[in-house]
Amino acid sequence: MSRPSHGQPGRRGRRSGKAVQTLRWQRALSSRCTEKNSGTSKCWRFKYHFQGREQLLALGTYPEVSLFEARVRCEHARQLLAKQLNPGEAYREAKAEEKILASTVDPGPSVSLNMDGDVVIRKGRSTLRLNEEESQFVADLLKKLR
Repeated sequence: MSRPSHGQPGRRGRRSGKAVQTLRWQRALSSRCTEKNSGTSKCWRFKYHFQGREQLLALGTYPEVSLFEARVRCEHARQLLAKQLNPGEAYREAKAEEKILASTVDPGPSVSLNMDGDVVIRKGRSTLRLNEEESQFVADLLKKLR
């Protein structure tokens, strides 16, 4: 009995033990389908060589990232390789910068109204709950300040 080859359904993943199917879309761009308890995971991957070592870069998951967007990201990674830069490192650095920017931006307070008529104001980790009477008092106060 022969074993399935690399790109055929039924191949077993090394870690998960679940069926894996890899489909090639263009040179070095592939999608990988993995069966999990919560359903099937489909991710875009770019295989490349940097400094003599084969590496894999995850480009996102389908359907959040379309085939067109995966091809665009793959082309961007190729441009980085042409400049002798590691795409994996570049993406990690960009993600770290995004995380820092997101943590420094103050989102401001959020206000919501419950079914009971209570107002809930949240800012950061602080929460202020106003019952209906207190909400009316604040509304009247704001009208006077205008």
